[in-house]
Amino acid sequence: MNKISVFAFAVLLTGLIGCVKPPTAEEWDNADFGPPPGKTYEEVLQVLREELFEVLFDSGSAILKFPSPPTKRWVQKPGGKRIYGWGGQVLINAKNRFGAYIGVKKYDFVLRYGKLVFFEESKFVNH
Repeated sequence: MNKISVFAFAVLLTGLIGCVKPPTAEEWDNADFGPPPGKTYEEVLQVLREELFEVLFDSGSAILKFPSPPTKRWVQKPGGKRIYGWGGQVLINAKNRFGAYIGVKKYDFVLRYGKLVFFEESKFVNH
């Protein structure tokens, strides 16, 4: 029975992954990504800090680092709607309620017109 459950899960997962299709070249060329979020890392950091103020327990203590500058990105929301913007990955280390840093975690983000439209802990080791 255990092997059947694993097989059923693998089939379901394959089906779910197959539902997300990348945009075509024409869709990518015609997409509205909005303006780039900032000329410097400090500008992008400021936008992220402002957007994450409500989410993090102690946002003032958060240490944010970018492995690379933001690039054009897209995400697909539930229901199939694609959102285009500028994004990448950010490494965040912040304090918890006990005042201790929790350790660096990697998050994917997408900004559009200066607003955070997608933010999620990275699910993949290599992006």
